[in-house]
Formats: sequence, C-alpha cells, structure tokens
Amino acid sequence: MNPAAMNALDITGLMVTGPGGHRILDDVDLRITAGGVTAVTGPSGSGKTTLALAAVGHVRPGLAISAGRIRTAGSDVVVDGTRSSESAVRRLRRDHVTYVGQDPGTALTPSMRVGELISELARDDHDPRTLLQTVGLPTDEEFLSRRPRHLSGGQRRRVALVRALAAGGGLVMLDEPTAGLDAATARDVADLISRLVAATGKTAIVITHDLPIAYRISDRIVEMADGRIVADGPPPAAPVPRGSTTAIRGEHVSVGDARLTVDGLRLTYPGRRDPICSAASLRIAAGEAVGLSGDSGTGKSTLARALVGLHPPDAGRIVLDGTELADRVRRRTRAQARAVCLIPQDPASTLNPAVSVGTSIARFLPRTSAGRRRDRVRDLLADVGLDPDLARRRPGRLSGGQRQRVAIARALAADPRLLICDEVTASLDPASTDRIIELLTRLRIDHGVSSLIVAHDAHVLDALCSRTVQMSDL
Repeated sequence: MNPAAMNALDITGLMVTGPGGHRILDDVDLRITAGGVTAVTGPSGSGKTTLALAAVGHVRPGLAISAGRIRTAGSDVVVDGTRSSESAVRRLRRDHVTYVGQDPGTALTPSMRVGELISELARDDHDPRTLLQTVGLPTDEEFLSRRPRHLSGGQRRRVALVRALAAGGGLVMLDEPTAGLDAATARDVADLISRLVAATGKTAIVITHDLPIAYRISDRIVEMADGRIVADGPPPAAPVPRGSTTAIRGEHVSVGDARLTVDGLRLTYPGRRDPICSAASLRIAAGEAVGLSGDSGTGKSTLARALVGLHPPDAGRIVLDGTELADRVRRRTRAQARAVCLIPQDPASTLNPAVSVGTSIARFLPRTSAGRRRDRVRDLLADVGLDPDLARRRPGRLSGGQRQRVAIARALAADPRLLICDEVTASLDPASTDRIIELLTRLRIDHGVSSLIVAHDAHVLDALCSRTVQMSDL
C-alpha cells in the first residue's frame, strides 16, 4: 500500500503567503496517521488555524497557497501549490472531514433548533440526547427547541462539537474546542473527544493553545511558531496545571463610589419559563475589577449583554455613576453608550468582515484629525500586543486570538468607564493572556476604569479581580 494512503493527513513543503509575499506557513511538512488525536499548539498567529484550513482546501482572504502538496483523507487537496477543484474540495468536506472553527456559533444555522442541528448530521447509531448529555448539555424538550441565539457561547461550542463527532467521515478537525469552557467542562469535553475517537476509529486534529488540554487528550503534540513546525513528539509525562498566567493582582488602586449598580434585574430568554436571574443585584466601585463566574449556560453572557443594552431586562435598574441607564442601547446617549463597553467572547460576530481592522477601531475614537486617529489606532494595537501594520487587514485574515485582541483594542478606543470582558482570554495563549491582564490592570490603576470580568479561568480571575461573585448568587 502506498504510505500516503495510510495517512489521514499528508502535507509536504506547504507554503502559504500573504500580502507582499509574507510567509504565513513556511515549508511545512506534516504526516498524521489514521487514528488517535494529534494536538497542534503554539501562540496566537503562529499559523495553526491557517494550517488546519489549508488541509480542507481553504485559505483566508488575502492569503494564497504558493507551494506544496496536501493530501487529506486519501484525496488530493493541493498538488504543486495548486488547489483541487471546488467540487472535489466540497466532496472531501461532505464525505470525509468535519471541521469546527474557533467561532462555532457562526456555523450553526440560526433558524434551526438544537435537536434539528444534532439530528441533521448524526449517524443512526448516535442518539442526539445521549450525545448532548455527554457534553453536559440539557436534554429536555425546552433545550432541544432552542435556536443558537438563545444559547450561551459555551453551549454553542458544545453543540457544534457534538455535531462534528456525530457526523460521518474519518477525520475531525477541532479549532480550540475547549475555549470559553470552565475547567471541569473543558476536561469533560476533552475526555469525550478521546472516547469517541477511540470508539469510532476516527482521527482527530485538535488545535489549541491550552497545553494541559493538549497533554490530556493527545497521542502526539505538534508545536508551531512563526509559520513553522518547531517541535513534534508525544506529550510529556508530567502535564502542567491549566492556566499558567502570571498573577499581578498585588497592585491595587483605591476604589471610590459606585460606578455600576444593578438592582433587582430580571432576565429571561424568549420561550423559557424559568428566568435566567429573577432579582440580580451587583455593585462595582469606581476603579474596581469584579469577577463573574459560573457554569456554562447559567446566563453570564446574557447579563453582560443586558448591562450594555443588548438584552433588555424584564424588571430592575442599571445605574452608572448615579444615572439610571435605559434598557436598550439605542435609547442611551452617545456618551452613555461609550461609557459601558462589552468585549465579547465571539469577536467574529461583531467585527465587520468587509471593514479593515483600523477602520473598525477608528469608529470608536473621539472626533479628531485623520492623522491623530491613525496614530491612536496603531497605539491601541500595540497595547494589546499586535503589529500596528495589521490595521490594514480585514478580520478574515487574522487568527482567532488576533481578532480577540482587536475587539479589546476597539473597546478601549471608546475610553470607557466600565469594561465588561466576556471570556476575553479564552482564545489566547498564555503569553498573550498575561499581556491582556497587564493592560487591564494598568487601565484600572492609571485611569480608574472599572471592570466586570466574566471568566471560567480561576487564574485570570485571581490575577485581575479583587473579588469574584457566582452567577447563581446574584
């Protein structure tokens, strides 16, 4: 038998270039045999997602495959730098490969209900309810009848994961499958992937910056940096603890009067009898960072959206610096809308794909000369650890971690008094996480910016927050 036919993925000399001939992937060779789990790790922007997308015949706008060969699940995808026909690539994705991206909610048909989304792809031997239960999701009729917009970010991710694992085809590619999940759920999802791969004989390629998850789940770890594979081998015997961020909580700023007061807030989902919260109350002082934790699906993101006027409450008051805010953002003044900014956990859904990064950020800046706005955009990108030259790119040409940092820079452009950060480090590698923690801490200390930090990662909460409240206690 031809050795290449035994491989789930066979990549030789792959070169992907961007504008000006910049090498995004530089002469990559990778062979993955059928069966088992291979983890691809590395910092944001190292080429992990570009590699995975190329394996299924796709490149982001502005990039091009300029050399190499890719053979996936026994089918030629790229030969001598030339991609196979669109029909051949579609056939490969339909019959042999399932890909779940970093923003899985965008792949769920908005008009379909959860039960339909699972049943659509599940093989006859996979019961949708059993699959949902395995990833810690409800199985009652009310949940099965929900549409994606009524799910939390973590729930959308798990529904997309169940779809991928339940579908036919021998190769599953998962891009950051545990991002935004609490530690216990992340471990359960990782174990589920391992079990289903073992039971079905599938091959899984898991892209992740979470090394403990990579160590837990994989038979082999491929490490990338600057578009190259720099290490390849089995996971170490002694895994590191999850969430290796550097705590800098010791720097404090004196807190003042109440910046945010939430009183008696009642939030519901359309069509659900039980409220998300019936009388939530919360106080955040000026210059204070408060953590908000809780299991996936308990309503943390919905509360965050309510505070910025995107999910009107049924009852209760939201008060900012002594002034009660309208329940909808369109009813708030421009100054009030700029004062409370949300950094979402799924930035792809809020960044206009047709607009450059620089333009997206500049729209939030105060009115001033074009030159000053351009300089401020570059400064903001540098603050979040991005190359200022990325201002010219569109979101589709950025990695998931880069898009997340652009969303942070855009929120900072409004010069807010209250930042609501919804899992903002979930898609970042440890070094980038540390940089964002330092930035948010500096804003709090130097400028008195208050923060509500929605997160599962205890290390991030400890590093940033003076106290943490549980969603169930509000």
